[in-house]
Amino acid sequence: MHLDQYFEKLAENSWVVLPFDRDQAKRLLQSAQDKEPFFRTAGLARQDQPSSQIRGDRIYWLDGKSEHLNEVDLKILAELENLKNRLKVFFRTGLNEFECHFSVYGEG
Repeated sequence: MHLDQYFEKLAENSWVVLPFDRDQAKRLLQSAQDKEPFFRTAGLARQDQPSSQIRGDRIYWLDGKSEHLNEVDLKILAELENLKNRLKVFFRTGLNEFECHFSVYGEG
């Protein structure tokens, strides 16, 4: 299916599931596991300190400024940037940036 067809489904249903390469997903998971020592306790937007009472996950921000990026991370960031740009054109919106991170949640 062409990407525009997914966007049409998104417009119609308010959600859509994009296909994802299984091998790429495995590489991305391994990349996240390799970064585990660099994960930090998640916080809340506009607060300087983590809030463990509300959020219990640990995160690693994945962006062009992140340390420890590898080839897998750079590839997914480029694909997400392309997706953002395609969404921006298709929906004629001012979508200028996106955020993404790896998350680790404890049991429970």
